[in-house]
Amino acid sequence: MFSPEILTLLLAAAPISELRGAIPMAVSVWHLSLVSAFLFSVIGNILPVPVIFYLLPKVLAWAEKHGPWLHRFLTVYLEKKRAKFQSSYDKYGALALMFFVAIPLPITGAWTGTGLAVLLRIHPRYSFPAIVAGILIAGVIVSLIVSGALGFLGWMI
Repeated sequence: MFSPEILTLLLAAAPISELRGAIPMAVSVWHLSLVSAFLFSVIGNILPVPVIFYLLPKVLAWAEKHGPWLHRFLTVYLEKKRAKFQSSYDKYGALALMFFVAIPLPITGAWTGTGLAVLLRIHPRYSFPAIVAGILIAGVIVSLIVSGALGFLGWMI
């Protein structure tokens, strides 16, 4: 129904898989070249970031009034991440955000990084480039793992 490129882009845009799941899937299942998988995954992973910047504060405000269980879930999840991340951000600034997004482990990607930026009220002018840089670094790491160059790190994805 969809081309492998669109499927890769959509999988990379999804909050759980992000590009950590999209690149291996694109190469091994949909048989895209590593370069194509990287490009479509990076684009797909970047696409939700501006949307999250815009919508997350509105979703949190709406959930506070109309969905206390959703507000509690989002607040608890994001607050845990914020509490762990705050001291790193205070010490290293936007570089901490970039490295947080760049680590190709579950729950450290662009979605959570953007949520942290919103919670910490880091202006998008500073946080967006850091998040994009983190996405690029994560894409390179995952691509190297998939290609076998960093095969010993295969447990990360």
